[in-house]
Amino acid sequence: MKDLFDNITPGFGPFAPIFDSWVGVLIAAVWAGAFIYCAVQLVIGIGAVAKARKQHRVDSESTVWAILWPIGAIVGLVLVPVIWAALVTA
Repeated sequence: MKDLFDNITPGFGPFAPIFDSWVGVLIAAVWAGAFIYCAVQLVIGIGAVAKARKQHRVDSESTVWAILWPIGAIVGLVLVPVIWAALVTA
């Protein structure tokens, strides 16, 4: 039986040159940290909205903002590598 996983190595595709230097690794770590921070803030915002709905409070403007900015930041953080890959491979 042929081994399907023979000669398979992990790769970063168009992002491989970024990880050649310590500066690239630092940039990737900052990006990952920002992504995690935004995900945590989104969970906190969703919890605040759920709490406000349970208590029948009408502070929708501040609670909606607590959800919208992390969503926008996550979309922006996802688009950065996509745009980078499109520019590098084009």
